[in-house]
Amino acid sequence: KENVILDRALINTEAFAIDWYSKIIYFSTSLSQNVDEVNVKTSNILISSLNGAYISELVRTNPGVIKGIVLGQLSRKIYWNDEGEDGKESLKMADMDGQKIEDAI
Repeated sequence: KENVILDRALINTEAFAIDWYSKIIYFSTSLSQNVDEVNVKTSNILISSLNGAYISELVRTNPGVIKGIVLGQLSRKIYWNDEGEDGKESLKMADMDGQKIEDAI
């Protein structure tokens, strides 16, 4: 049987990570919680419970399209890389609650 977690269209969703301990899915999209707000030049990181019971925006309007997400379980950090309009990539990190966003390198 197929288990649907999210039943709405996502734009530029290229990155997913699962926190098995907290049972949370982290994913990127250019679609904010307000479905009318779409910007393909920025990305957001949203989180959802594994059963899809809730969805929340963790990082809003990250400049660039997020290409990958990695979770540091021991450090409780989330890391992501993105590609800006100029084609340059950057690596960012934040606490797993979306606070303290900074460049990782």
